[in-house]
Amino acid sequence: MKTEDFEKGGLMENAAEVETKQPLFSRGLLVVKKGVREKVPFREVVVCLTRHTLGDWGHLDPLDRRHNEDALQRGGRLWSAFRASNGVTFWILTKGDRSLTTVSLPNVH
Repeated sequence: MKTEDFEKGGLMENAAEVETKQPLFSRGLLVVKKGVREKVPFREVVVCLTRHTLGDWGHLDPLDRRHNEDALQRGGRLWSAFRASNGVTFWILTKGDRSLTTVSLPNVH
């Protein structure tokens, strides 16, 4: 998704639809790493967290998407990748036991 498309046809494209859907899993405790808090607009983190719990994995390739779909059934780790309107890529990871979800910048744990 292009950065300029964040609100127009991008992350906010189906905001009303997102608000009416039920999450596919519990995200558990939420940890938002400092880099994300400093570089990604808060509203965009919230929107992407909602998308993550609805099974929208963002910018993942087909193999990673398939892994997430399998993990929904078997309790494995779930991973999403999103790009904010300012071009910053960030990840959302939920542990297999659904006790913890972390929002972080790539390769920063």
